[in-house]
Amino acid sequence: MTRDQELRNLARKFVCAKAAEEQAKSTRIVAEKAIASLIEGPDKGQRTETLEDGVKITVKRSLRYKADLQGIKDVFLLVAKQIGESVQPPIKAKTTHTLDEVMYEWYQKNVPEIFKLISQHVEITPAKDAITVKIPKAGEIDG
Repeated sequence: MTRDQELRNLARKFVCAKAAEEQAKSTRIVAEKAIASLIEGPDKGQRTETLEDGVKITVKRSLRYKADLQGIKDVFLLVAKQIGESVQPPIKAKTTHTLDEVMYEWYQKNVPEIFKLISQHVEITPAKDAITVKIPKAGEIDG
C-alpha cells in the first residue's frame, strides 16, 4: 500500500469516526433532555432516582448568571447615596496569571540568559494534534 493510499484510508476512517461522534452526541443530548424531563427536581441542585434493577440516575441542575456589572455598580452607587453608607455590590473581582507564550519565546530568542533562568519554571508538553480532513464532493477532484 502506498503512503497516499494509507493516508486516504486513514482520512476516510477519520471522517467516518467524526460522523459517528456527532451522531452519538446528538443521540446523547436527546436522551439527556428526555431523562431530565422525566425526573423532576429543583431548578438548582440534584435529584437521584434508583430504578427497580438498581440503576441510579442523577440529574444535576444549575443556573447560569449573566449580568451587566456596570449596571449593578451604578445601582449600588445610587443606593449608597440614598442611604448614606457604602453597600457592597454582589460582584467579585478575579485576577488570573498565565504564561505569555509569545513573550516567553521572545526571551528565548533575544535574552537567552534570562530565558535559561525562567525556563526552569516552565514545563512544555506537546498538545493534541488537530486533524482536519476535507473530502471533495463529486466533480471537485483534481486529476
